[in-house]
Amino acid sequence: YFDDYKKEEMEPRGWLPEQAAQSWEKGFMFLLSHIFQRGRSVKLSDTYYKYTVEVLELGKNQDFDQFYEKFHGGTFERLFIQKLKEEGVKPNPNDVKMVLSSIEHQKDLLSKYGKTVNLYTHLHDLIFTQPSQISQAYEELKRIKYVKDKLAAFTIRDIILGEQAPKITFEQQEYEYAFPVDTWVRKKGWELVTKYSEKTYLHKDPDLKRKLIQLCYDLGLVQQDPAAPLKLNVGLWWAGAKAKKEKQ
Repeated sequence: YFDDYKKEEMEPRGWLPEQAAQSWEKGFMFLLSHIFQRGRSVKLSDTYYKYTVEVLELGKNQDFDQFYEKFHGGTFERLFIQKLKEEGVKPNPNDVKMVLSSIEHQKDLLSKYGKTVNLYTHLHDLIFTQPSQISQAYEELKRIKYVKDKLAAFTIRDIILGEQAPKITFEQQEYEYAFPVDTWVRKKGWELVTKYSEKTYLHKDPDLKRKLIQLCYDLGLVQQDPAAPLKLNVGLWWAGAKAKKEKQ
């Protein structure tokens, strides 16, 4: 299912390297469009993200300092809530805090490096440096409010999968930083690994991602394709989400 995911999800959303690496704004939107997918329907998440983009586009084509001055503090919150009310959508205060935290994270990188950093390329370079600093990329993402394991791993997974072929092979435990587990991965993953844990219902198994990654090693898939665990992750999500859509 990876080719379908790349064509139908990554490319239209601007998640491919040649899209996300164009400017700091594209990199910032790459981040936001991932972390908005947080425990609710894709349709609802995309609705909140859409209106966030419309507000942030008021600062389009500005350098980051100008962008920051325009939106930090209460300005974004006021404009975002106003926009949602105009559209008849109930505001979610956690989304506001998450966006403001992301803006502050971008500001912190500016202070650290002395220049405006494209968040996409920054994370990409951490992940693909040798040896990989994928754990640092993961921890940086989790410093953003309301970004936990699933969203951090989701973001990292798509950075890796955006490459035509991964530039390095990761250590087995490092794949866990790029293996998001949501409802569909749990449901479909359980069907694959019951032989490892016949008596454990894997919806509640904290080791599910480790077992699915181990399955890729046991089948020799990682030796053939270093991205195999991440493509499996995409396939599990796609199979579940597509089945639900077809049922509807």
